[in-house]
Amino acid sequence: MQIITDRKKILSLQYKLNKRLAVLMNETAMRRTDIPKLTIDVPVNHDIRIKKWFYYQDNLQSRKHTFFVGNWKYGGGKLPYTGSISISWDGTGSDSGIFAEEGSEVSLLHTGNMGRRNKENFIDSYQGETKELEIDDETKSYAVIGRMDDPDIASHVISFFDSMPST
Repeated sequence: MQIITDRKKILSLQYKLNKRLAVLMNETAMRRTDIPKLTIDVPVNHDIRIKKWFYYQDNLQSRKHTFFVGNWKYGGGKLPYTGSISISWDGTGSDSGIFAEEGSEVSLLHTGNMGRRNKENFIDSYQGETKELEIDDETKSYAVIGRMDDPDIASHVISFFDSMPST
């Protein structure tokens, strides 16, 4: 399995993931979230049946894009988020998520790093499939969220954060 580093391919894959998530959660609302450094209402996609929301952010300064996922709630309070997938534009592997390919199959992988949530032993306690990749002469372990050709990839993304083990 090789990390994808071609920027055009990464942008195409993130667009595809964003579109799949928007189909799964096709309602939108302007809401405030508890995403750090985001102090305004933003358009979030949500679905009240599955009680989930997501927000896509293209961070031009950091040269990455991030998908934030959380549990939907009504009312005026901030929407809490349960996790995020940040993927660098050049596929460096320095962020929590990467796209990797094996043959013609492309998968979305995650380190388990949740920023403000400590996931030190995440890979050891993760119940799903894991992969090890060589990045910059270092072996890194990743949780496999799902294959990008799977029609249920959006469901895998939102359920991934619900199934993350606590450390």
